[in-house]
Amino acid sequence: MSSRLTEFKRELGAIEDERIRGFTEWVLEEVAGDWFWEVPASKSDEFHPAWALGEGGLVRHTKAVVYLAREMCRARSIDEVLKIDQVTSAAVIHDVVKWGQHGPRRSSRCEWEHEHHDYLLRQIVGRELRTMGVRDRLLIENRKLEKVLEIAETHMGRWSRCPRPIHTKLQWVLHLADFVASRTEIRGICFDAPMFNTPF
Repeated sequence: MSSRLTEFKRELGAIEDERIRGFTEWVLEEVAGDWFWEVPASKSDEFHPAWALGEGGLVRHTKAVVYLAREMCRARSIDEVLKIDQVTSAAVIHDVVKWGQHGPRRSSRCEWEHEHHDYLLRQIVGRELRTMGVRDRLLIENRKLEKVLEIAETHMGRWSRCPRPIHTKLQWVLHLADFVASRTEIRGICFDAPMFNTPF
């Protein structure tokens, strides 16, 4: 396991479906830029809590979103393993292109990518898949994984520049998990909490 994947070892280990876990690992290694592991969750320091700011803040935010999404699945009596795996994967990858693939830089293109990152994820994943060989593409492209992208691309809800309707429980789960994890009033999160020890 690469050092990048080690950062999400617990979250990835909670995904039981091998294909969904493999897809999630691939997105973290091949789609997420180097910047993803270093930047704060918010460029302006006003839309995320203090613990999600500073170096590595986006990773901490992402881990909190995964935890909250899985807990919300429990609260909504979503106990089908496939659905929990899909929402967990979507939570892990929801912000990996928050600054496009090349990270924060001063340009109008970067601002556009930041404002449309929910929409951009599917495009960038699709582009990366097209550059792979047919055999690899067949291993990754399937309905289970399409559902992961559908969940991830609605995570911003009405705050998206191109809002798409939220139709499913799983889309609502991720949207609300991201919303709660972004509240500045949340003083802290214990990342050593036994997030995956509770049976569904």
